Amino acid sequence: MDVLVVDDDTEMQRFLRFVMEMQGWGVRVATSAEEALLELATKRPDLLLLDLSLPRRDGIGLLNLLDRGLGRPRHVVLVSALPPRTVAAIAARHDLPYLTKPFRLADLEAVLVGTAAAPEGAGRN
Repeated sequence: MDVLVVDDDTEMQRFLRFVMEMQGWGVRVATSAEEALLELATKRPDLLLLDLSLPRRDGIGLLNLLDRGLGRPRHVVLVSALPPRTVAAIAARHDLPYLTKPFRLADLEAVLVGTAAAPEGAGRN
């Protein structure tokens, strides 16, 4: 599976890359919505792991751009340190699975495995 991680936190990037590469997945990283758009235009990932809080344009702004242009990748998972109720509400509006930071490794693995096995566009947490 090819994954694009969009997160401006370098420690989170390293952690996510490590976990997903241990699963045998290819991982690319973008630190902003603008970098993500360039990566998405180059190669569409199977999974977009998207932080909601990004510099300049947030994760929802990126999703809105994708919906109006390139289209979303097969699977999208939201990741955020915003209050859990806020993240849950945003995820529900967009029918997407999510993780709230900080999260346990077991929670990340459960979402990744569930997402990889789910049909395209299936939202849940």
